[in-house]
Amino acid sequence: PMSIESVIIVNSDKQRSGLLVQMLEMAGREAAVTDSTARAYELLATKLYDTLFLDASLLDVPGMRTAGDIRAIAPHLPVVLTATESSPAVFAAMIKLCADELLTEPFTNEQLATLLDRLDERERLLDENHYLWDELARVYGYDDLVGTDPGMAEVLRQATRVAQTDTAVLIQGEEGTEKELVAQYIHRSSDRRGSGPFIRLNCSGISPELCARELFGYEDAHGKQPGRVELAAGGTLYLEDITALPLQMQARLLALLEDHLYLREGGYRYIPGRARVTAATSCDPYDEMRDGRLREDLFFRLNIVPLFVPPLRKRPGAIRPLANHFARKFGVEGGIDELIGSGRWRKMENYEWPGNVTELEGEVRLAVLRAGPLHTSAPWDDDEDL
Repeated sequence: PMSIESVIIVNSDKQRSGLLVQMLEMAGREAAVTDSTARAYELLATKLYDTLFLDASLLDVPGMRTAGDIRAIAPHLPVVLTATESSPAVFAAMIKLCADELLTEPFTNEQLATLLDRLDERERLLDENHYLWDELARVYGYDDLVGTDPGMAEVLRQATRVAQTDTAVLIQGEEGTEKELVAQYIHRSSDRRGSGPFIRLNCSGISPELCARELFGYEDAHGKQPGRVELAAGGTLYLEDITALPLQMQARLLALLEDHLYLREGGYRYIPGRARVTAATSCDPYDEMRDGRLREDLFFRLNIVPLFVPPLRKRPGAIRPLANHFARKFGVEGGIDELIGSGRWRKMENYEWPGNVTELEGEVRLAVLRAGPLHTSAPWDDDEDL
């Protein structure tokens, strides 16, 4: 379905604006026309439009000022400048207004259709991005993150596509990044969200014997005990720190992924494995394979769809929204500014956060516990400035 449906045209030449209206209506779009930027401002203040076609010849000093006011009330409105030539003044106006397109006259129906297609695609991508973040906000409460973190938006866009399949997924990222959040997002975005639970197992620091019982369950004289694979039937099994899984368990997990069957410890009857497997690692899997801690066949079986969660230092735009989210999560209604002054906040922004989101959450929690601006050293502080 088209995204651009209603258009407002600002053009002082009735013949040119009439021709544009005719061409837009042939393309299935509704158009309203005015000959002044001031009137356009009034219309946009009272009604929603999808695109503004603005005649560059109207952008004298007062016209540019009013166009700036339009931008203020409708910052995300796609703007198409129309002009009879591509002059330096027109390009300067495009830059000042952050216009999306330039349409030079005369133009053909095909040129207009191509431009509308580009605008439609832009709106579709924006809608998809907002949907992804709205879902994330709804599920996890990350209200302030909507639209502010293009790095995570791209990860979630890939995750949305992956969620429509049943293939195994390997999520890679440094310690403290939101790998489990991505795994839960895949589960909640798939058909499995209504047919089975999201079950987690941390593979780190667990003996082979206990790992076998935890993962596959066991049978003895007293009865049967289900493992995580069985508990996740119909849903998703998330294996955190997959490279720490004991090698003999890696072989059994590979068999599960290939044959969709497994045995409980002490059992003799194969059970269908009906869980989707997602795994995560903060290590370099190629280093782990070279050092013999990760089976190559398991890695390539899991790595059909690799997802990489970028570290926080590569997503500087996410630091403040996350800090605000954590501050409110811990009961500070005014957000991070209520806890930390602007000078210390600048240090936080310039800090590389080696512990990523987990470290940031811990620092905000510490600030809340101290019930006021921080007065003691933090990793992101420069000691000589304290």
